[in-house]
Amino acid sequence: MQRWIVVLGLGLVVAGLGAAPAEAGVYHHWQFDSRPSGQPTSTVAAQTLVSASADSETEFTSTTFDAEVVLGGVPDDLTRSYLQIALGVVEDGTCRMDWQLSVPTDRPGGPATRDGAVLSVSAVLPPLDEEADRCGWVQLSAADGTVLDRLDAPLADTAFIDPGGAIRIQAVDGLRVRPHHWERLWVQVRYSGAPAQSVRASGEGHGVDVRTTRQRIRLHDGDDGWVPLWVRLKRAEPVRLNVSAIPLGDGLAFSGAGHRTVTLRPAR
Repeated sequence: MQRWIVVLGLGLVVAGLGAAPAEAGVYHHWQFDSRPSGQPTSTVAAQTLVSASADSETEFTSTTFDAEVVLGGVPDDLTRSYLQIALGVVEDGTCRMDWQLSVPTDRPGGPATRDGAVLSVSAVLPPLDEEADRCGWVQLSAADGTVLDRLDAPLADTAFIDPGGAIRIQAVDGLRVRPHHWERLWVQVRYSGAPAQSVRASGEGHGVDVRTTRQRIRLHDGDDGWVPLWVRLKRAEPVRLNVSAIPLGDGLAFSGAGHRTVTLRPAR
């Protein structure tokens, strides 16, 4: 069974099999740490695999892919081999390849670079099937195709990042109000997360009536905005008001509300 992790905001929730939310970002992690049984290992350090791992992120129509492969030594013209990274899906207990990259270890090019004994790959791929069990392998081959070393990832981890947003209330303006009249406060909010289309402001407190307000205001990550909130002071004395604001939007899988406690004072 595949290992799935559903990520909501900053929390991690282990979940069962299931489709990702429509707007979720899909992540895969391959840890190539399984050497096939009976696989001979080269006696040349630069032609052996010490470790390898890879990560991908699929959003909309493309996948960003990054991998790191550590060799046992620094390759040169004499110890050159060919690195193959292959990704696939698990079918009937085997890994069916659906993408691969092959580069020489001594002078890689294109999406692959080398720093000493460490080879790095950064590429953009077509979207990966988010509901399939992913797998893959990394191997070193000689020029004639002989496999010198190989590490498998029989099962990749999959993670879903649901888009969401959160608000922090920076300030509340207009706190001196006329008793027994509906008065407008201004709530300053700072937003973080995926784009939101509106903000709902509300409040509660003894001795004050509050009208919940939904203000259409498009907010992006890092934006500030002002949202109105209507209140009516029931008596001519100060009261405590707990103000809340929450982002709303069709693409938000979760919303984090902001809170602030203020004091309303009667205008003289």
